[in-house]
Amino acid sequence: MDSGEKLVVDFGDYFAHKYSDEHLVRLLQFHKADKGPLLYMLDNQHGDERVKRVFQLCTKVWELKEAHERRANKRRQTRVALHKELFAAIEEALLLLNRIAERETQWLLYPLFVVASELVREALYMSRVLKLSDEYVERCGRSVHRSFTLCLNDRNPVRGENRRTAVYMFMNLEFKVYHLLGNRDMVKNLIKVIKSRHEDAADPLVPCEQSLAAQYPAQVATYHYFMGEYYGCYENEYGPAAEHLLLALGECSPAQGHQAQIARILVLLVPFAMLSRRAYPRAEAIDAMLTPPEGPAGTTRTKVKVKRTRSMEMVQTVYRAAAQAFATGNVGAYRALIQPPENQMWFLRRGVYVAMLLLEELVLLRRVVLCHHYAGGPSIVPLGLLCAGLSAQQMDTRMLECALANLINKGYIRGYLSHGNQCMVVSKTGPFPPAQPGK
Repeated sequence: MDSGEKLVVDFGDYFAHKYSDEHLVRLLQFHKADKGPLLYMLDNQHGDERVKRVFQLCTKVWELKEAHERRANKRRQTRVALHKELFAAIEEALLLLNRIAERETQWLLYPLFVVASELVREALYMSRVLKLSDEYVERCGRSVHRSFTLCLNDRNPVRGENRRTAVYMFMNLEFKVYHLLGNRDMVKNLIKVIKSRHEDAADPLVPCEQSLAAQYPAQVATYHYFMGEYYGCYENEYGPAAEHLLLALGECSPAQGHQAQIARILVLLVPFAMLSRRAYPRAEAIDAMLTPPEGPAGTTRTKVKVKRTRSMEMVQTVYRAAAQAFATGNVGAYRALIQPPENQMWFLRRGVYVAMLLLEELVLLRRVVLCHHYAGGPSIVPLGLLCAGLSAQQMDTRMLECALANLINKGYIRGYLSHGNQCMVVSKTGPFPPAQPGK
């Protein structure tokens, strides 16, 4: 109903009639500047004490934020005290909503996710900006995991009421928390649980694209990004990693200003795809994905304002040059890209250092394939021919023999080396087996 110019919203109605809307979500989005032109209240007749307490906590969070905005003193000590109070209030609200959700169905899942997201946002701020201890991030992880478990263990046979549809969204929040903590073991355990539920013959977990996350493309992209990171950076399984990252990339749109997210995905996707599929991106494709869409004709402005990131710069410079070296088999040029200490440190921080080192042998394989092709495809390839093609790249015959033996041993070349005759004998049919993307 109307009260002057404000719409009055009864918080208890949502729980009484079991529905949610944008007004409820707006009340729970504490990171916003304000809760909008609405007046929220709770009818005193509402009997659930937990619902009353949740409303009190939401009101407290907004009052704390508003009081802080009015204060002239916003020094670090003041901000730390504020965010500790905010964290405690949001944490308690999430705990209560978890308990309420135990007897509810799907209607409460998205509001529950919003509150969990706010708790993660608060924990990340306290860790990254305020530089507080990891205590708050760990507490956040435990609270979010309760929401995840609440959804995962729901055995309601009615598909439209089962809470497991929100599993992937809470999983994404846990990924973010464990990533901040640098806890790979917890990531592995989380994925192990999900994989076991996928393989449950009696009641398998639905894929991400068929869950609640499918209504929010950012959630699907986040899930596949972290799965790709897990397979590629933790398990060195580059085929599955590339598949997940391609799905994540498909959920992003350059026209909507997703360049930063696209760059983060490409940081992993480019080396993993080159390793598993021996496929490399064209320079024009990289530029198209990372360049903001143009604004109105006759202006120099773009439709979407995009902030340049380090990942975007590395993809458009180092990765672009690496793809060119890969395409031409230029081992020397590739080494020049991966050897600078600043590049190596960046690869390490992004988890692609091992992949970038492994790519060097595929660059050499590409040069061998090109030399074999331009020589007419002989079954006996003199090592001198290959050395001539690699002379400018500081690789002598002994180093070449070691590298070729390694390629043969890994199955990249079908053949053998004849050291006495200084040649490599390759199969007349299919001397260079194609890539197997699934591996």
